[in-house]
Amino acid sequence: MNHQLPHSRIPVRIDFDVEAIRARYAQELSRRSETKAPGKAHRPGAVDPVGGDPWTKVQPREAVQEECEVLIIGGGFSGLTLGGKLAGAGIDSVRILEHGGDFGGVWYWNRYPNAQCDIEAYVYFPLLEETGYMPSSKYPPATEIYEYARIIGQHFHLYDRALFHTAATTATWDEESQRWIVATDRGDEIRARYLIRSSGALGTPVFPNVPGIDTFPGRIFHSSRWDYGYTGGSQFEPLVNLRDKKVAVVGSGASAVQVVAALAGQVEHLYVVQRTPGPAVGERDTTPTDPEQWRDQPEGWQRERMLNYDANTSGHPQPVDLVQDQFSKFFSANATADNIVEDLSRVPAEDVMAVRELADMKIMEHVRSACDEIVQDPATADQLKPWYGFGCKRVTFDDGYLAAFNREDVTLIDAPVTGLQAIHGSTVCAGGQEFEADCIILATGFDAGSDPKRRTGLTVTGRGGRDLSEHWSQGLRTLHGFMADEFPNLFETGQGQGAIALNFTSLLRLQAEHIVAIIAEAHRRGATTIEPTAGAVEEWGERVNQSGGPFRAYHAHCVPGYYNGYGRGDGVLTSQVFTEGIHSFRQVLEDWRTTGDFTGLTFS
Repeated sequence: MNHQLPHSRIPVRIDFDVEAIRARYAQELSRRSETKAPGKAHRPGAVDPVGGDPWTKVQPREAVQEECEVLIIGGGFSGLTLGGKLAGAGIDSVRILEHGGDFGGVWYWNRYPNAQCDIEAYVYFPLLEETGYMPSSKYPPATEIYEYARIIGQHFHLYDRALFHTAATTATWDEESQRWIVATDRGDEIRARYLIRSSGALGTPVFPNVPGIDTFPGRIFHSSRWDYGYTGGSQFEPLVNLRDKKVAVVGSGASAVQVVAALAGQVEHLYVVQRTPGPAVGERDTTPTDPEQWRDQPEGWQRERMLNYDANTSGHPQPVDLVQDQFSKFFSANATADNIVEDLSRVPAEDVMAVRELADMKIMEHVRSACDEIVQDPATADQLKPWYGFGCKRVTFDDGYLAAFNREDVTLIDAPVTGLQAIHGSTVCAGGQEFEADCIILATGFDAGSDPKRRTGLTVTGRGGRDLSEHWSQGLRTLHGFMADEFPNLFETGQGQGAIALNFTSLLRLQAEHIVAIIAEAHRRGATTIEPTAGAVEEWGERVNQSGGPFRAYHAHCVPGYYNGYGRGDGVLTSQVFTEGIHSFRQVLEDWRTTGDFTGLTFS
C-alpha cells in the first residue's frame, strides 16, 4: 500500500497499516502502564535464590593490610580490561577485589543451560590481539566466555593481584595521605592512590517479592545461580533430574529465552510466566572460526572490527558491515530507514522522523511475523508478539524459544503487569491462572539501575565526609561519566553519563584506555590527585541531558521496562546517559585528550 509522508505528501510503499500499529502500541502501553520493577527483597536459607556462591568454596585467608597505586573493584571484563591496559602502561602496583570466586563477572555467575552471548565473540571478547586467543566460533557458549576471562587474568598476571570472594564495604578518602582507604568484608584494609569502581552494569540478581515465596516446598533459584545439584546434568548434559518435574520459568528476557529453549523437552511440563514479550530476531550464526582466516588477520583488526560494529549499531552506518549479524542489520536499518527509502538524505527534513518511525515499525513487523510463522497456535503466537518500538526492549536471538511453545508440554502463562502473583504451597498463581510446580527458576534479570550503594553494598565517602550516594541523590554528577567533583582519584566504569553501546565491552575498552591515559598524565605532571571541577561536571551533565531529549521522548511511548525505569523515565537508558552512542562518545573523548590540557580536570 502507498503511505503519504505527513508534510511533503511524498508517497512511500509499505506493507502494513500505520494507524493500526499506532493504535495497538497505545493500547499495549495503556494495558501495561502499571508494570513495576521486580521486588528486590532477599530471602534467607534454602529459598534464597541468590544466596552464596554455588561454583567455588570460600577459602579462609588472612586479612590483607597494604598500599597500592590502583585498586579495582570488580573482576569482570571491565576490571580485566583495566588490568590489561594498566599493565601495558607499566603500572604494576594494582589490586583487584572480586566478590565471586574467580574472574569473569556475569560470566562467572551465568552458567545456566544454553547460556551464550548475543554479541559476536570477535568484537565481544576483549583484548583478543593481546592474548592471542582464537574463539571457537562466532557465538561460543558461556563456558568459553568464562574460560577466556581466566585466560586474560593469567596472561596479564592478574591472579597474583586478585582477592576473590571479597567485597569492598567502605571507601573513604583520606585527605592527609591523599589515598583511598578501602575496607572489605574479609577484614582487609587497602590504601590506594586511585580507586576504580568497575562493578559492572548488571548488579545483584533480582526476584519477585511474591506472597508465599517463603513457604514454597519445592526448589527456587535464580538463573544466574543455577542449581545443577537439583536439576542434574550440566550446561552440555541432559538435566536428568527434571524429567518428572513441573518447572516454572519466570521471565521473558535475554536469559529466559535461552533457558526456555534448553528446558523444553527435558521436564514433565514447562510453564513460562511472561509479563511483557521480548523481541527475538532469528538464530545465531554458530559457524566455527576458520583458523587459516584467523591467522591472516592484520594488526589492529579487532579494534577496526569493534569500531565498525559500534558505528553500525549506534546510528552511524558504515559502507561495509564487517560483522554482518542480525543486530547490525536491524540497527542499521533503524538508523538509515533503508528498509523504507533508498536514501534518507533525500527525504525532506520535516519528514525524516516519520520515515524513521516507518522503518522502526517494519523491523517490528518482521519480529512479530516470526511468531506467526513459527508458533502453531494462533492465540499463543499473538501473546508472544511485542507491540512496541524496536528500541524499547533488549533484542535477543530466538534460538528455539518460539518453537518451544509448539510442544504440548510447554505452556505460556501471559501475565501482563502482575507476573508472578502468589504462591500457595506448590500452587503458583500468575496471570489469573493457577498451576502446580516443583521448581521455580527466576530469569528476572539483575539490578541494573539502582543507586550504586544499594546495588554493590559499598559506601563511598569523599572529601569533607561527603557521601557519594547523597552527592548523586539529585542526579549523577560526573565528567564524561568517569569522575565526580569532591571525590578525588575516584573513577567509574559503566553507563552512568557514559555512552550507550550495544557491544558493552567496546565501552569498557574505551573507558579503560581513557582512565589509564588520565592516570598516566598525572604521573607525567607529578600530580598526586585528580579531580573534575564543579563547572566541568555541570557542563557535562547539561550536555548529557540535552542529548537524551529525543531518546526520552521515544521511551515515553515504550511499555514499562528497565530501559525507561518502568515508565518513570529514570531507567538505564533514559536517565542521564549519553544517548548519542559510543561512536560519538569515543570522538568526544579523543578530541578532549588530543588538546593535551585535560580541560575540566584539576591536577594537584
